[in-house]
Amino acid sequence: ATAALLPYTDSDAWISMVLVTESFRRRGLATRLVDTCLNTATKLGLTTWLDATPAGATVYGPLGFTPTIQLRRLRLASASASGAAPLPAGKLDELLTCDISAMGFDRRALIEELAGRPASRLLSNGDAMTLVRDGRTARHIGPLFADTPEHALAMVRDIAASESGPVLIDAVATQSAFIEGLTASGWAVERPFQRMRFGRATTQADELPFAVAGPEFG
Repeated sequence: ATAALLPYTDSDAWISMVLVTESFRRRGLATRLVDTCLNTATKLGLTTWLDATPAGATVYGPLGFTPTIQLRRLRLASASASGAAPLPAGKLDELLTCDISAMGFDRRALIEELAGRPASRLLSNGDAMTLVRDGRTARHIGPLFADTPEHALAMVRDIAASESGPVLIDAVATQSAFIEGLTASGWAVERPFQRMRFGRATTQADELPFAVAGPEFG
């Protein structure tokens, strides 16, 4: 069994990679590991967050986690690069400004690390900006920021036209027009996630993104 505690600032941290080998499940291992993460975070004075599967949410609720936003993971089974014009490169500082506004705290170290990976693409067309990176089984879009659902959908459409193979995106559930546009264009909802927080929010987010960096990172 594993769990990770990722401090982002001196006030907030993410719990991720809570995994238990199938033959060792239902023995309390996940609860013990999460308790260890929480104890460590408490000693450091950190508010902790996580994105839970439906099964995980039933474990974390009794531990004191409060539900916040919901997410929907969607997959495009096979993007097909169609020779579309290259998308304009984005500016890291602009993405960081949007990310801080959406999260309520600074994740500069994480965003810089994801953007700096060899196959990552930081994109912006003036109406939307996002980060595209490699995942374990597919390319991953997020975080994604845009002025309108239409601009967010246009960005995703252009990315799909420039990628090959499967693509994932973790969309914010309240961005319903965005999700409906994705499913209408061939994306399939794979699973939900519930974002949860342990402790009081240190700051308030100004505006939600259309998609997040991923349940491992927030």
